[in-house]
Amino acid sequence: MSAHHTNPKMPGNELERAIEVFLVIFNKYADCSSNTIKKSDLKDLMKNELGGFLETQKGSAAKKKIMKEVDDTKGDVTMKQFGNVIVTVMEAMGERSC
Repeated sequence: MSAHHTNPKMPGNELERAIEVFLVIFNKYADCSSNTIKKSDLKDLMKNELGGFLETQKGSAAKKKIMKEVDDTKGDVTMKQFGNVIVTVMEAMGERSC
């Protein structure tokens, strides 16, 4: 278990913790009865949880791609669709980190 591990219910390695955080954020915005996020709530999530990153991407192709992924989502957003949006964000972040 990591020295930085503070939640006994949270898995111990970095990837497992990252997935747990992903799930916590999804559930923070999701309708528990349908396990989906309303599209309007997805936009709030993007603003609240990724606002800093998106702000640095003004006018960039990466931001356009991310927002297109959000806009192309039809109806309520499943966890898989949310994951697709997050993968698009990760790709954009990866482009600037290598």
